[in-house]
Amino acid sequence: MGGLTSSSNHVDGGTSRFDKSGRIYHAVCGACGGNDFGFTSTPGSWSPQNPSPNCNMAVFKFDLSTLDAIFAQPSPLICIPQPVVFTNTSVNGNSYYWDFGDNTNSTAFQPNHYYTSPGVYTVTLIVSDSANCYIPDTAVIQVNIGDFEGGVTIPPNPICAGSPYQLDAFGGSTYTWSPANLLDNSNIANPTATIYTNTVFTVIVSDSCGSDTLQVPLNVVSLNLTLSPDTSICIGESATLNAIGNGTIQWSPSTFLNIATGPNVISTPDTSTNYIAVLTSPEGCSIQDTVSVNVYFTPPSSNLQDTLIICLGNSAALSVSGANTYLWSPNVSISTTIGPNVTLSPTQNMYYYCTFTNACGSIVDSIYINLLVANITAGNDTVICPNQIANLWANGALYYQWSPSQFVVNQTGNQVWVSPTNSTLFQVIGTDVNGCKDTAFVEVVLHPQPFIQMNPVVLAFYGDLIQLNAVANQPGVFTWSPPEFLSCINCSNPIANPDQDFTYFVNFVDENGCIAENLVSITYEAVIYVPNTFIPDGNGTNDLFGVYGGNISGMKMLIFDRWGELIHTLNSTSEFWDGTYNGNSCQDGTYTWRLIYSDKQDKKYELTGHVNLLR
Repeated sequence: MGGLTSSSNHVDGGTSRFDKSGRIYHAVCGACGGNDFGFTSTPGSWSPQNPSPNCNMAVFKFDLSTLDAIFAQPSPLICIPQPVVFTNTSVNGNSYYWDFGDNTNSTAFQPNHYYTSPGVYTVTLIVSDSANCYIPDTAVIQVNIGDFEGGVTIPPNPICAGSPYQLDAFGGSTYTWSPANLLDNSNIANPTATIYTNTVFTVIVSDSCGSDTLQVPLNVVSLNLTLSPDTSICIGESATLNAIGNGTIQWSPSTFLNIATGPNVISTPDTSTNYIAVLTSPEGCSIQDTVSVNVYFTPPSSNLQDTLIICLGNSAALSVSGANTYLWSPNVSISTTIGPNVTLSPTQNMYYYCTFTNACGSIVDSIYINLLVANITAGNDTVICPNQIANLWANGALYYQWSPSQFVVNQTGNQVWVSPTNSTLFQVIGTDVNGCKDTAFVEVVLHPQPFIQMNPVVLAFYGDLIQLNAVANQPGVFTWSPPEFLSCINCSNPIANPDQDFTYFVNFVDENGCIAENLVSITYEAVIYVPNTFIPDGNGTNDLFGVYGGNISGMKMLIFDRWGELIHTLNSTSEFWDGTYNGNSCQDGTYTWRLIYSDKQDKKYELTGHVNLLR
């Protein structure tokens, strides 16, 4: 006990005693030598310090067998009607007494208990043994019982529209109201609502033991006020004003009224006045409306002009004033017969009449509609050849708009130049000095398009007489140019014999005067043909090898055997190789050749190739 070198705490044999409950008490020497270390004192000891210069009496207590009352703490909150389940972990006992704190008890080992009211209850467990070997032990805990009882207060009466009203919900820890836009705070138990129509509010009340969704209908007092329509009087006359509603009615201003309270009052104003009627319901709610009394001092006047000029097909808008009501006639080509604003669309010259009325009387005025008709002429219908330009004109207007515009080449004043791609009917819209419009048409017809068909290139040999041939799609006159080396220049098929490459142009004019053109090129290009096989067997067919062609001024062909040895030379198209070398027949095989030649313009060319000799 004192370590390896210390004897501050030690057992000299000591004294051991037993009590009737089986506990052992053993005495030892502690904190000897006046040391301040050793045994830790416990509550109730004689002294917590060491007052002796020598050893002290210390005691070990061995409680080898005891009875312990132990049971587990239930959940922090248990909601009604859920039971509280008590878990008993007591040891060395066999008799149990439970006091649940609600004037009920149980002797079960592990009881389940149902509380009927919310609150905090003190639960006591007393554990004992029937043989009385142990002292009974007691354990105490508290349980928290909850019960959800959410609810709302229903408003007893309707409220005035726009007046704040405090709603009320209870029994929860959180609240969510809707519609939230009508409340000052949608997350408290008692928000303030402001409504103008009957509204049903919904609130979700919840706490740890549950939630509920409840509805609170909040209605507004129904107010209806109907006034007589606005009216007009002549100065000195009276007007009766009527109001219908479920309450008392107060009129203002009270000036010129016979009375200021009641559903029916008589007004005799000397100036136009707006009267306000305020209805107050038995619940104290109010609503108001306005009625106007217009006072006229003189009969109506007319500002209608005498004459109006309209282009035929157009409309005109009229606006008049000077009266309270307006009535138009006749009901012909007019947008409406009532009111100060009308639109007229007549098809002939005619009168329209308007009756101007106010409280002091009526007058009738008229307006004469004078229709103007634009007269646009255009010309002349014409026939042109394709790609030609036609000159058209129009008269009777200041401005002209021609269509289709994509064929217009130029326009100056009343004239226009057009070049359509096919026969076209042109439209011109003219606007005269009065702004009136008219339309005219001019037709431009296109003659058929002539064309010439001919071969654009002719390959010829020098000295040949070359027949040219132009074929047109309709009758007409041909003209060839230039005239050199031609047999005729006004025929369709002249004979040409130029001494060099040459291009001729042919112009064709048909019976309508429409023109077509084409050209043909004559070329004396050198022509060369070299066979690739010959059979020198003496039968007279394909016995010789040579160069064939025309338009050649000079040539030289070199023929080589397979080893590159020159074995024969040809200097013109009239020379041929018979397949021999130095008088001996050459063997079958492939021989290469090189040809150098010049055309008639002394331009040189070079070709290479091979020929097969077969016997």
